[in-house]
Amino acid sequence: MTCPANSYYRICSNICETNCAGLTDHLQCPDNCAEGCQCNDGFFFDGLQCVSLDKCGCFEYNRYFPMFSVSFALPVDVFLDMKHYEPILLNNCSKKCVCSPGGGFICDHNTCSEDETCTVKDGILQCYSKGNISDNWFRVVVGIASCPPDGITAPRVLHVFFKDLFISVNGQNDVWVNGLPVSIPHTATDLVKFSLVGNTLLLSLPQVQVSLSSAGGVKVTINIALSGRVCGACGNFNHDQTDDLKGPGGVNIDNVPDLLTSWTAKDFTPW
Repeated sequence: MTCPANSYYRICSNICETNCAGLTDHLQCPDNCAEGCQCNDGFFFDGLQCVSLDKCGCFEYNRYFPMFSVSFALPVDVFLDMKHYEPILLNNCSKKCVCSPGGGFICDHNTCSEDETCTVKDGILQCYSKGNISDNWFRVVVGIASCPPDGITAPRVLHVFFKDLFISVNGQNDVWVNGLPVSIPHTATDLVKFSLVGNTLLLSLPQVQVSLSSAGGVKVTINIALSGRVCGACGNFNHDQTDDLKGPGGVNIDNVPDLLTSWTAKDFTPW
């Protein structure tokens, strides 16, 4: 068996005896042992690897919180400088805490904004956008296909979701609103309007405009009020192009093809 850094193989290993959480809280370790890797003397298991004592995190609320690494000394007034850390939200998002180097477990008050709700996603408690609860909620899904003979990919169908509307448009500018075909120009509601400008179909709302050209181009234009409040293959519209290559959940992506793949609509069958 090959053991990771700062550990060694033992026929009778008990990782619980050298656990970071056990440094600040009494743990009931099992009496039996098992074949595996044991941390070297002076190193402790943090749930993923064996680390030195100064790299151990915090054990609070009957949970172990790993230390967030920072490249600077802990500020005197940590509450004013918490933005430099990655805080953990607790108590229905009313408290944000960090396990900081040398400073232990430090907490401050927290509240979610009006357009956010406190919930758990992928095991993480966080303030998330209310999404379809908001009156400004919208979602644009583009179905693409390879066009013969050269195999160039182009939009095949466009789906646009709003709070109370579901709109579909195909490449021939046929439009369906909530499953029913409509003729263009068309006014779906007081705010949702369709028009044909040359060979381009334009769907207009106060917060967003979506156009589909006969050449296969799709363009989404959103109101400046939604700056930084959107996500997807087009980026987050925060006027900083350096952070647009992010997949769902804020995962960093290296290139555009992988970015598009990461935002594949899982509720649609692949074309």
